[in-house]
Amino acid sequence: MRASLIAYWAPKEGSSAAEYEDAWRVLPGPADELPGRWVAVAVADGATESLLARQWAAMVVDEFAVARSSACDARSFAGTALAVAARWPAVVGSYMAEREKAARPLRWYERPGIEKGAFATLLTLQMNVDTPPGDDTEPHADPGAPPAAPGTPHAAPGTPHAAPGAPHADPGTPRVIGEWRSAAIGDTCLFQVRDGRLRAAFPLSESGSFGTSPALLGSCDADPGPIADHVRLAGGTVAEGDDFFVCTDAMAAWFLSRSEEGGKPWETLRDLSETGFAEWVREARRASGLHNDDVTLVHIDIW
Repeated sequence: MRASLIAYWAPKEGSSAAEYEDAWRVLPGPADELPGRWVAVAVADGATESLLARQWAAMVVDEFAVARSSACDARSFAGTALAVAARWPAVVGSYMAEREKAARPLRWYERPGIEKGAFATLLTLQMNVDTPPGDDTEPHADPGAPPAAPGTPHAAPGTPHAAPGAPHADPGTPRVIGEWRSAAIGDTCLFQVRDGRLRAAFPLSESGSFGTSPALLGSCDADPGPIADHVRLAGGTVAEGDDFFVCTDAMAAWFLSRSEEGGKPWETLRDLSETGFAEWVREARRASGLHNDDVTLVHIDIW
């Protein structure tokens, strides 16, 4: 595939790498030139207020990166989530045994948190350039996507959707080479940029939509119905020259805020390097409104 993929991450300011509670998984892996014709990305943001959030986020991304159908169908997404949750009791048991062995048994005030489970937002992206989908050049919603459930946190009306001002096809439109599908629960976001314009923002498209109570995937979830109700689905085409950015909430809110001000945040993110990312994050927190939270960014550059 004529594409490169790179992932960046940084913990909250004042926190160590061991306290980073986001998680990401990319297949076939970060590379300057991706082999094959398929890419999978899964990014999760563990909810800090829940115990073992880091472990849960890591389990979720490992499972969803390889579950291709979960990006296309809400029921499949829910089934994958429940398969991960089924392994959660073993994780909790191992954690409690380690605490006992270290003479630090679980305290009484920790037990309600353990019983409640861990939580995370999640976005999964599947990209395939094997079968270009003809002349369909606009991002589109999956026909089988469920309507937003009443009271669903951050479920913007009409999502999934093209970003405001997304260009329509014209004779100069870049050559379509494939398609992408994505599923999300919560406020981890995907942005697609084409011809220097924000083409799609999913599942949120406004910086004001971010808050403190996003929809979450729970480790103790046992009913597929509520999970499927909260999943948002989207898809569209992949064209030569496209850029895709998957970001956890702090980076996503910064991205949309800069875009709403008339800026082109994607140009900043394209120029980042692994060695310079941490420094850029520190400066953006100080001067550019980037919220002090764990930050994760996956960038796919299509040539």
